[in-house]
Amino acid sequence: MSRHRTGYLFKRGDTYYLEYMITGKRVKRALKDVAGNPITTLKDARTRQTELMGPLLVSNKEETLREITNQLNDVAEQRQSVEGAVQKSLEIDRAWDEYLASSKRPDTGAETLRQYSFQFGRFLQWVKKNHPEVVAVRHVTLMIAEAYVRDLKESGFSAGTFNKHRNLLSLVFRVLKEKTGLTSNPWEDITRRKETQQSRREFTAEELERIIHTAPADLRVLFALGIYTGMRLGDCCTLRWAEVDLLRGIIIRVPLKTIRGRAKPIHVPMHPQLTSMLHELHRSLKLRMIPEYVLPKTAGTYIQKRDIITDRIQRHFLNNGIDIHKKGTGYQIKRDKEGLPVKNSNGNVEVRYTGKRAIIEVGFHSFRHTFVSLCSEAKISPAVVQNLVGHSNPAMTRHYTHVGDLAASQAVAALPALGEFGIKRKKNVINSAIATSELSIRDRKIVTILKKSTAKTWVADKDQILELIHSR
Repeated sequence: MSRHRTGYLFKRGDTYYLEYMITGKRVKRALKDVAGNPITTLKDARTRQTELMGPLLVSNKEETLREITNQLNDVAEQRQSVEGAVQKSLEIDRAWDEYLASSKRPDTGAETLRQYSFQFGRFLQWVKKNHPEVVAVRHVTLMIAEAYVRDLKESGFSAGTFNKHRNLLSLVFRVLKEKTGLTSNPWEDITRRKETQQSRREFTAEELERIIHTAPADLRVLFALGIYTGMRLGDCCTLRWAEVDLLRGIIIRVPLKTIRGRAKPIHVPMHPQLTSMLHELHRSLKLRMIPEYVLPKTAGTYIQKRDIITDRIQRHFLNNGIDIHKKGTGYQIKRDKEGLPVKNSNGNVEVRYTGKRAIIEVGFHSFRHTFVSLCSEAKISPAVVQNLVGHSNPAMTRHYTHVGDLAASQAVAALPALGEFGIKRKKNVINSAIATSELSIRDRKIVTILKKSTAKTWVADKDQILELIHSR
């Protein structure tokens, strides 16, 4: 009797079995653990025997059956829980593809997604190198997250870039939470760093003259769009002919930065010279062969790989003697004793690395600042400027009123034409000549003496100047 109430164990192959009697029937069953794996050790078999046969010791038959049923249900639930956890153990190598395929992720633009993929890719490479034991997303703990952000700091990333990496990882883990079995998002506990905004500076009149004068045809059009519309690089590169009204002389476009938000178009009247350039470009196209974009090659390159366009623009600035990084940071132009840029055999300006993290001071965005500055010099109302650049900050827009197309057109027409920027600042004509290397070394020395000369030093300065004039 005791034997039937407690059952007995026997083994077949590597697996233990339990045999017992219940309600007059003989039952044989293979013993398995909660994960569904066969039990192969005597110790585990006895433990499982006690768990299963305990209810049979209950005197009441109904209670016995109910207890067995509950036991079986518990085992089934535990097995489902284990199987569910295994299914949710998403491999970290597949995380990015799962994120892209998820219907829960934000509707992000292609360029932003490309940046996101770089950021997640960096984290993935770091994990493989420093924590090879992390094979699933759910294995990423707060401790690992903290170690990674320390690496970001030690690698010299700015606060802004640090926050972008942290935010992206937090977003990916949040979107994949259900698929990965995560109980918490480790990145949400990482504090964002305080950012110090580094704004691009505007170009001087002399710099604009050099940039425009030496630019190839496609860059000249691109730069003119930046100067006379204040649009950002992406908007200038991907401007469509359908957004250019040559008859009315106006550009109507929804900026890329706001296209997924309020999607409000800006109306930018075209400067006469920009209108002339686009007219000429349009006439050069064959009939019925008008491409989608104003600058097709530039648009294609920007869409595929933005960095190529950015690098080309930056190189053009450097070759015109304009440092793109803030003084003392990043790469600085090598200059000779006269302060002129040093060029290599290919005609490109040489640069030197300062050893400090680069702070970009000059870029295509500088044209946007220049546009606003030129409008200010032309005494154009701030409300008109605000309407033209399409500022996206609500705190700024509520300070401005609606501006009519006529006022905007008159404002843009008041800006100087290409090649006339220097006229606005006659005091800098001499500096412009020096900067563009139009004067010889002797003449530059004469100009330097004249600039420093005073009534007290004039006699000595005059003799020095005459000596330089007669020298060969």
